[in-house]
Amino acid sequence: MSGVIGRNAFSVCLLFVQVGSVTLAQDSTTYRVTFDSIWSAATHPVDWPGGVAHYSGLIGGTHNATATFWELGGIATSGIEAMAEFGSKVGLENEVKAAIAAGTAGSVISGGGLGTTPGSVSVEFTATQEFPLASIVSMIAPSPDWFVGTNGLDLRSGDGWAGKIVHELDPYDAGTDSGLTFRSLNADTQPAEVIHSLSDVFPFQNTGPLGTFTFLRLIDGDFNETGTLDAADIDALGAAIRNGLSDARFDLNNDDAVTAADRNVLVNELLNTYAGDSNLDGEFNSSDLTKIFQASQYEDGISGNSSWETGDWNGDEEFETSDLVYAFAEGGYERGRRAAVGVPEPSSFVTALLAMLLLLVRARRS
Repeated sequence: MSGVIGRNAFSVCLLFVQVGSVTLAQDSTTYRVTFDSIWSAATHPVDWPGGVAHYSGLIGGTHNATATFWELGGIATSGIEAMAEFGSKVGLENEVKAAIAAGTAGSVISGGGLGTTPGSVSVEFTATQEFPLASIVSMIAPSPDWFVGTNGLDLRSGDGWAGKIVHELDPYDAGTDSGLTFRSLNADTQPAEVIHSLSDVFPFQNTGPLGTFTFLRLIDGDFNETGTLDAADIDALGAAIRNGLSDARFDLNNDDAVTAADRNVLVNELLNTYAGDSNLDGEFNSSDLTKIFQASQYEDGISGNSSWETGDWNGDEEFETSDLVYAFAEGGYERGRRAAVGVPEPSSFVTALLAMLLLLVRARRS
């Protein structure tokens, strides 16, 4: 379709939630990309195609910076043209496979489409250090040659993998068909024009994005799906244990039961820290004690109001003496980061410190 290039196609919203403890030393990681479409008569009323509105199946791949499957200002490949005009995945899939054979791409990403909109669909894939970029597209249908997608989206953040990325989806024109409306008859564009944004032109002007691609890094223990492990995940597991849930997501040690042993796996292995590390900086030290006592929830008589961050280290929703005993008994106090030492036994110093602390706490209560 001929037309003026709309707003800068790179003006998308990217929300990063980093996984600070996991660096690219981990060669590969798994993501789930979820396509959430809001496209409807209410959000994009101009020339709305009615009940036949849908999207073709997701198609693309992981790759490095050498490979480019489509880009703004570039001419569409035959695979992009077939996807944008007919919703076909075959041509682009073959282009990704050719890039894999050439050593510039890692894997094909192929998922379902949306038969109706609004709606959502997801697909999982693996990214690697060698191929950390993701290009994924889907045809806006019916349409002449319009589509949504990402071009070389970098899944890295700093020296680690991004935990969560939300990418807003603007409409693009592949430049291979000159139709002007959703239901236009085929009108081959010769010569082909460059791929360009339709955000500020008919029928998408003044309407905003059509939806989002949300890339979520899949991590054991990330129960609240933020793409990182945090105190909320510890609290969620504690609730699952208290409520007797059997959901396999919470069974981190794969023993077909959700128990305190799974909590130990989350804290000691996945978060690589100790009970007592209320601020989750990888150490149990005086800063954690300061934090919990400043929260003023120690044996406050209010049922169920405490969390990991405010002193509930044994998962019963209370901050009591038993939490202090539990944490100090694990032996991590002032031992530094867990990765630097083995699992210690509590020293006589720590035992004495615990006794002193309990005396202070009781004195504080009185």
